[in-house]
Amino acid sequence: MTVYQAVLSVEKYRDSAGSLPVELAQVFEGSEDLEGLTYQRLDGSRFRLTGVRGGSAVLFESGDSLSSLLGTARRTMENAR
Repeated sequence: MTVYQAVLSVEKYRDSAGSLPVELAQVFEGSEDLEGLTYQRLDGSRFRLTGVRGGSAVLFESGDSLSSLLGTARRTMENAR
């Protein structure tokens, strides 16, 4: 699971439930694919997701641009090579 996919899923959950999940497991019940992802609910409307893989980290805070997230993730992966 990528940070990008997790962001989309958290936003979809928020749109359908009317609130952010308390923990990421609420969005991905039974999923084993959350390794390396950290979710923080900052308040009722804001959250932070961090993905760590191979010593590199990608951070997204709600309100950030998804296109910016993709650019950051791409640069991080290229630097990890």
